[in-house]
Amino acid sequence: GGGERNKGVRRHQVICGDALSLLERLGRKAQTAKADKQSRSGASPSSSSDWKGSEDGLFDLVILDPPSTFTKSKKKRWSANSKDYTDLVASAAKCVAPRGALWTTTNCRKLLPRSFARLVLDGLPAGVVLERVAGPAVDHPVIAGKSPEVKNFVWRFP
Repeated sequence: GGGERNKGVRRHQVICGDALSLLERLGRKAQTAKADKQSRSGASPSSSSDWKGSEDGLFDLVILDPPSTFTKSKKKRWSANSKDYTDLVASAAKCVAPRGALWTTTNCRKLLPRSFARLVLDGLPAGVVLERVAGPAVDHPVIAGKSPEVKNFVWRFP
């Protein structure tokens, strides 16, 4: 059956950590791999770091689900309702494989769906399209006449 075909193949990977530094590191790895691949005329990219994740720093699906706000230091407070989310998207976009997807979500009550979509779009490269607007989970009901608390958008890369 189908299970036999994939026996022993690692098909999924969950990576958790400080998103800002992790995405920066993965983005650098992806850019290095792309440059290596181009300079070798299509040969497989070399592994230039000790990262145990994706061989080239690119993933078919990247999910961004940061808290609405958090304090990184006493001087800086991160907020989903600001350019901070745009910067996070720009970092994550470097790690999305061709034809891959970026799932962006927020539960920031102050952020309307259209405003959230604009924040995300401002961090995406040209050619990326909104593929799906996913409704909130059942534990986040939408109250009649109010904007949904949870906003989920799936973006498809060329």
